[in-house]
Formats: sequence, structure tokens, C-alpha cells
Amino acid sequence: MRLCYDATRLADTEEIARRLAQGLHFKHNEDALTLFLSAPLGAGKTTFCCFLLAALGWRGKVPSPTFNLLHSYPLTGLTLHHLDGFRLNAEEFAQLGPENLLTPRTLLVVEWPEKIGNLLQPDLVCYIQHSKKEDLTASRRIEFWAQNRSGKNWLNAMQE
Repeated sequence: MRLCYDATRLADTEEIARRLAQGLHFKHNEDALTLFLSAPLGAGKTTFCCFLLAALGWRGKVPSPTFNLLHSYPLTGLTLHHLDGFRLNAEEFAQLGPENLLTPRTLLVVEWPEKIGNLLQPDLVCYIQHSKKEDLTASRRIEFWAQNRSGKNWLNAMQE
């Protein structure tokens, strides 16, 4: 299953992140979900995660995880782990023990998932394509691809 949105303004991107947050639900209290954010450098992966965190109730700063690799955010009813795979290869990622992050009621958001190999299977993949027009206005195409039943349920809930 796939959902596709066009965002011509930053507020559009924020609204899409809000819908994603609204659709987030854990079928069972033991569940953890994984979201892969895939996009070229500068396309807005961290910005999207900032909007997602804000929609989930986070009011603090959201730094890019590029240099620290991982930031964790305790939220009401869940924990969001924001991980950046840009500086890692699959072996280094495995040494971090990513499976230990998938505790009950956790959302793991991974930027640059293509750098870390196949060690994690996402529930949902988000592709962000960024383009600039001749008049220098920017737009983004944001596509979500469900990878399993949890991802499909998440996308269905986004449309409600």
C-alpha cells in the first residue's frame, strides 16, 4: 500500500507529519514500530522528524542525530528513537544493537536506512523527494510505502 502527498509549503510538510502521528497506534502494548526516512541530503528528513515529534507532543529542541547518531524522546504513551545511519555501515549499525531499541510502545525513526543494510525491517518507508522550480520555490513529494500489516494499518489510519 502506498500514499503520496505533494508539499509546496513547509506547512504542508507539517500537516503530513501530523497525519502520520495521528495514524500512529500500537495494536498491542508490546508493539514497536519502525519508520525509515529515505531522501537525498538536504531534502528534509530531520525537519519531517521534528514535525512528527511536535505532533506527538514534544516541545523541546530536535537536533539532527548526524553527530550523536541517536536521540531518544520520552513522550506520553510512547518513546521515539531518532537514529541517523549516514555515518554507519551495516557492521557498525549491528554493533549498536538496534533491536534493543524496539521495546514496547516505541517508534524507531531511521534516517539514511540504505546505509545500514537489512538489519531492521521497517513497518513504513517514507521517501522524500525535494525539487526546486525555476522561480526558486521548493516542493516536496512525500511517499509512504507500507512494508507489512502494521504499516498498512498505519497508512489506513492516516486517511481517516
